[in-house]
Amino acid sequence: MKNLCSRSTFHRPVLLAYLAVGLLLAGCAGIRTIDTASVTTVDITGDLEGLPQLEQLSQGRPIEQPVILKIPQGTAMPVQVSVDSPIAHMAGGCGDLQFDKDLYLYLSATEILVSPDGSRWAAMDDRKAVNALFGIKGGQFRVGLSASKADGTAVQVKVLAVPRK
Repeated sequence: MKNLCSRSTFHRPVLLAYLAVGLLLAGCAGIRTIDTASVTTVDITGDLEGLPQLEQLSQGRPIEQPVILKIPQGTAMPVQVSVDSPIAHMAGGCGDLQFDKDLYLYLSATEILVSPDGSRWAAMDDRKAVNALFGIKGGQFRVGLSASKADGTAVQVKVLAVPRK
């Protein structure tokens, strides 16, 4: 069986950590446009070594100059999940998150913005704006337990975003 977690690059864990921090930043400005003419756009499927902004993040320093990261449609990115609670723990399950559409991330010292097209942006922590920007009506988070003789007992987790019609 292929170990999806064994693929590691220097910058992808840093990027995922920065995205998690973005959920903590304040800013509910709705959908907006920003001037990106002087901002470097980098395709994450290329070589990210030497990108100053990611070097700064990996050293725990704020980004000096904003950068836009493009995650192209079709990109598969490893996702590691861990759980640590009083009733259960999981050391680190892993799988690939497959991007069905392009995604743009604007990273700066003060904010993280997300965009489907590189021109309209929303703060990552502004759920209403992100839903409107990406055409998401709502969603569900499901946790279940299944058991069968063939597969044994398993916990099932499903995250579902419902598109607007």
